[in-house]
Amino acid sequence: MPSDTTLTHDPGLTTAVASWPEPSATDTCGPVTLTSNYDSGTSFAIGTTTVTYTATDQFGNIATASFTIMVTGM
Repeated sequence: MPSDTTLTHDPGLTTAVASWPEPSATDTCGPVTLTSNYDSGTSFAIGTTTVTYTATDQFGNIATASFTIMVTGM
């Protein structure tokens, strides 16, 4: 899972783009669907945003993990 990240927005902007490697999930019983509330490469506004990944297996079992993106002013 990516770690918490702090970014500084560029001059004249109130957002910053955050990129991270997509995590993976596995299950011994079969395939896993991985979804997220934000994609890598998204522009985030000043403040703190939680990015959450949800892994769901074929039987409906769910696991989540999250990290934060904090955008600060200059």
